[in-house]
Amino acid sequence: TMDKFGTHAGITCDGCACRPIQGFRFKCKNCKNHDLCESCFERFLQGNLTQDPALARLNKVSPNIEDHDFRAFCEADGSFKSINTTKAVATPKTSKKVKPNEPCPCSSGKKYKKCCEGKK
Repeated sequence: TMDKFGTHAGITCDGCACRPIQGFRFKCKNCKNHDLCESCFERFLQGNLTQDPALARLNKVSPNIEDHDFRAFCEADGSFKSINTTKAVATPKTSKKVKPNEPCPCSSGKKYKKCCEGKK
């Protein structure tokens, strides 16, 4: 049940390097060793997959969100078991629309409407 999360002793979050993971642990089914805490999993669902730079050298995981299939684990009867039955899907990051009077993203110093707006 959802009220039985726990302390995942010996498990480090690959996103923020917290150890041990407290609460729910999210383990990727597609990666050999990829775990996220609840906070990092929330960022993943918003389309942002972070990895602590120190851990990235030790545990290389794909930066592509589409490559991951996370399942939640919680404590049940003294052991940790998966509680997900459906795949968690991240929403792709969308870039912010540039308005005509904003500075152009090409760093020209001109307004977007006078620079790159019609060049797409």
